[in-house]
Amino acid sequence: MKQLLIGILFTMMGFSAQAMSFSNVKIIYMKLVLHNFPGGAPMLSLDKSRDPNADEGEGVIHVTAGMLTFARNNDEMALVLGHELGHFAHH
Repeated sequence: MKQLLIGILFTMMGFSAQAMSFSNVKIIYMKLVLHNFPGGAPMLSLDKSRDPNADEGEGVIHVTAGMLTFARNNDEMALVLGHELGHFAHH
């Protein structure tokens, strides 16, 4: 778990003043799961809600459209996704 957190905090770089695209979120997600979940990771889903939120349940990580605006850069989105992956890892 410690390695996963270190990877999340130090692997992702880049800043954006605009809402990031879901395509960008998928790239961040794939970088996180590629090395940390070789046996399979949850699916990634975009929820149209404007509330900034993310959750994991039944093998799916849901990220809201509001979170795409709320996260200021790739590092913050990686932290959100890593948090949800942590829930998945402990099921």
